[in-house]
Amino acid sequence: CNCQGTGYSGDRCTKAATVAKFQASEYIKYTAQDDPIISKFDSLSFRIKTSRTDGLVFYYKTDNFFMAVEVVENELSLNVGFGTSQQLISLEDNFFICDNEWHTVHIGRYESF
Repeated sequence: CNCQGTGYSGDRCTKAATVAKFQASEYIKYTAQDDPIISKFDSLSFRIKTSRTDGLVFYYKTDNFFMAVEVVENELSLNVGFGTSQQLISLEDNFFICDNEWHTVHIGRYESF
């Protein structure tokens, strides 16, 4: 079941999605499974409202993988690393996220990056 954009999660999209609000000095800590990624499709969706021109939005790291979603010079960027390789991806060119308006972000992976 693909729950993207529904506000629900889980195997059958019946579990309400987690919602959190926090200030610049606050953060969310989520402990993920230590198991390797075995699915063919993964997605991350969130809404963001900020006036900050730079900052870390999301960070996830295991022994062989990391992913960081950042606001870099007013734009949203995705930084992904597998082992020793790393790739920085601008999520949308010339789109300024720091306008203090709500934006919905969807990041997906199918098979590999």
